[in-house]
Amino acid sequence: MKNLKMIHKFTWLILFSLLVNFQIVKAQQAPCGTDEYWNQQKMQRPALEKARMKAELHAQSIKGAAFKTVPDTQTLNIPVVFHVISTSSRPVNTNLSACRDQIKKLNADFSATNTDVGNVRSIFKSRIGNSHINFSLALKDPNGNPTTGVTHDTSILTRNADDSVKSVVDWDPDFYFNIWIVHDISTATSSGVEVAAYSTFPWQGLVSKRTDGIVIEYTSFDNATYRMLSHEVGHYLGLYHTFEGGCTGGDSVDDTPPV
Repeated sequence: MKNLKMIHKFTWLILFSLLVNFQIVKAQQAPCGTDEYWNQQKMQRPALEKARMKAELHAQSIKGAAFKTVPDTQTLNIPVVFHVISTSSRPVNTNLSACRDQIKKLNADFSATNTDVGNVRSIFKSRIGNSHINFSLALKDPNGNPTTGVTHDTSILTRNADDSVKSVVDWDPDFYFNIWIVHDISTATSSGVEVAAYSTFPWQGLVSKRTDGIVIEYTSFDNATYRMLSHEVGHYLGLYHTFEGGCTGGDSVDDTPPV
């Protein structure tokens, strides 16, 4: 198994200059809470903003060379573990089959082989590309035992979930991509709309790796038409929203303009 710490460190740098599938970063059907989460975190931990600035300066310094970092023939594999958190009164019935389906969606979206890739607007079609990133369910747990890549735990923290739910169970983020599936999330957008999912950015793991990963409501995770997880994984690997900072900002990737 490749060390996820190294993969996580370098794949987001690649994404800064990689031509990605626009479907991954476009607005989703349900609200993303990553911006609100990031703003809360950087206020609580000033070191996070310093880590972000350092990371972005480094990304800009290698921007022109990023294509040479990973050849087209090489694929980076990221082992995923889904943590299903539930209670009898707040059931989360996500099963192994649903998790496998999400892995298939992720791999299709990040390789531009998704069935609706033809719906990308014509002005972006020349920008579609394969990220050469593969996601797979973890095969071994932290103790070296066989695993399905899905855990099930009981905790009231699945209700109004926030980062505290990550204390229920987390596998070493240097080797696993942790995704917590919960009943509902406490965070709301600035307009008061309930959030369906949120993610850490790569540089947050440099300051507090125990929060590294994604929290997502089961209703969005299990929904066959939603691409919420693909959207959040984009953030996990370092992508901002295309509307970041308004019409003068953007996601810092040249394949899409600020919108």
